[in-house]
Amino acid sequence: MAPRRGTLKTTLPPPPPEKKKAVEKVANPLFEKRPKQFGIGGALPPKRDLHRFVKWPKYVRIQRQRRVLNQRLKVPPALNQFTKTLDKNLAASLFKMLLKYRPEDKAAKKERLLKKAQAEAEGKTLEAKKPIVVKYGINHVTYLIEQGKAQLVVIAHDVDPIELVVWLPALCRKMGVPYAIVKGKSRLGQIVHAKTATALCLTSVKNEDKHDFSKIVEAIKANFNDRYDDFRKQWGGGIMGVKSQAKTKAKEKLVAKEAAQRAEDEYWNLITKQPVTMSTDLQLAVDRGPELDRGNLDETVVRAVRTPGEVVVLEVLRVNSIQSILMNCNGDSNTKTVVEMAFTRPIRCIMISFKVILSCFAHRAQVVEKGV
Repeated sequence: MAPRRGTLKTTLPPPPPEKKKAVEKVANPLFEKRPKQFGIGGALPPKRDLHRFVKWPKYVRIQRQRRVLNQRLKVPPALNQFTKTLDKNLAASLFKMLLKYRPEDKAAKKERLLKKAQAEAEGKTLEAKKPIVVKYGINHVTYLIEQGKAQLVVIAHDVDPIELVVWLPALCRKMGVPYAIVKGKSRLGQIVHAKTATALCLTSVKNEDKHDFSKIVEAIKANFNDRYDDFRKQWGGGIMGVKSQAKTKAKEKLVAKEAAQRAEDEYWNLITKQPVTMSTDLQLAVDRGPELDRGNLDETVVRAVRTPGEVVVLEVLRVNSIQSILMNCNGDSNTKTVVEMAFTRPIRCIMISFKVILSCFAHRAQVVEKGV
């Protein structure tokens, strides 16, 4: 009987794993997604910043242009001194003092004249004492300064045209009158019941205010009269815009980079033409590098002296462990600075670098001049 043939058994590959079906999120039918339509009759668009597109009134444009011009152009000292105003705390004390000596307004004057007329009609004489008030008006203030009657002059910083008061600080200093420049001609105008005032003046104060008034005058003298010579030398303006400053800085950076590269190239051209002589100590230090680990030398000092013959001589005074130098170099094959020493003239200040220890063993040293 013939042998029975064996049947070939084949194993089928395992079926691929079934992919997990993603869980579908069931949308809530009560809340439908309705994207906004910004067309005609649709949703309103989000608010935009239209500040750049506003057509500002002419006076706003003029004052902004004037401010920019004052920043860009060079301002002479005679005009620049009006930017140095009184500080906030001292100005508050000054205005508090000036408010005590406000002149009478129209209603008070009318009432005073009416009482005077009634007294004269009745045949009475009223003894009216002249009140102590603030003097105002540029011509009147100038007259009081020239006569030596003014004890304190207050000038507004924003007078237009500035030629009206530009000479007033010089006159006050000439006559020895304390003066102060404060912010706001409108603030001065409020004291004298007017819209604006260029300058105010005090000729005297009451006895109870003399102590406070003297303190204010001393502080004002220190800020203005005593610093007048400094103000005469300080120019203003010359401040460019952000974009112009960025361009200038980029240009200066590029010029400095080119100059540094040019100086380095010139120096290396000079160095390569000159022989470099290693001293005996440096030769021994390079040859006996592995033995220096056993030494008790704690720092590396390399002195470079340029001889009259323009030959670079290197003298190793103390050399520390080569292993520590390798650790400082972190295994980098680029040039690493080992030591940097500064000396006074005529010895030049240089920076000595080595190609990490392998180059040093090959008796090659690079000397890079840092500056003179």
